[in-house]
Amino acid sequence: SGETSGIRFQFAAAPTIASGFGTTPAISTGSTDTAGEVNVGTGGTATSGVITFATAWARAPFVVVTNSTTGAVVRATATTTAMTITAPAAFTASDKINWMCIGANA
Repeated sequence: SGETSGIRFQFAAAPTIASGFGTTPAISTGSTDTAGEVNVGTGGTATSGVITFATAWARAPFVVVTNSTTGAVVRATATTTAMTITAPAAFTASDKINWMCIGANA
């Protein structure tokens, strides 16, 4: 992890998919707790997914997410151990959702 002026970044390892998204979702190579991408897989019916952080944050991070494939609206909420990504409509097959998390030093 890294610390600069009261903010926290985490680069130790890749997070994992806990649940949701489509069939065979995947975390993209190079993803970390701080920034990354998930390919939702087949899409079609799922409107949410949960990603577990590789390392627990000291406090729940601030999260920004975007659907880089379609530009569809997505939202995220985070705890110290996971983030839940939701969309108002089902993900399209192979949508790529990008995230950026920044935590405050405890």
